[in-house]
Amino acid sequence: MRSIQATSIFIALFCALLAALPVRAADAVAFQVGQMWSVKDSGIRIVVGRVEPFGNGMTAVSISVFDVPCPPAAGCTTTTLAHAPFDSGALAASVDRLLGTDAQTAPQFEQGYEQWKQAKGGVFTVPVSKLPELLFKTIGNTKLKGD
Repeated sequence: MRSIQATSIFIALFCALLAALPVRAADAVAFQVGQMWSVKDSGIRIVVGRVEPFGNGMTAVSISVFDVPCPPAAGCTTTTLAHAPFDSGALAASVDRLLGTDAQTAPQFEQGYEQWKQAKGGVFTVPVSKLPELLFKTIGNTKLKGD
């Protein structure tokens, strides 16, 4: 009887400890419009502009991406991506700290969002930190103006 009681107490304490652990960003899939997050292992920040259902049970989170580092050949230090659609799981695994809840997206966010919707575009499933590499590989030597 004592071992059952001790086991019950241990389980209760273990559950209480688990409940007290901080929630990691990867565990929090409920993104909300206006949230600003920092991105792991980078100086990139994102702001959530839209959250909506996407095919195959996915959730699309449309974001603006700030402080995207530019390679030297691009002629800028950082740039901003007005609209980038991400799978919520990939986005959750990319962010580490909630920085605010009333942030504004980039000025051209709505225009980019509408173009994406009309094109019936997909969503990124890679970490946000890979976005600069993908962006600059795609545009090659095109010069961008910094912020």
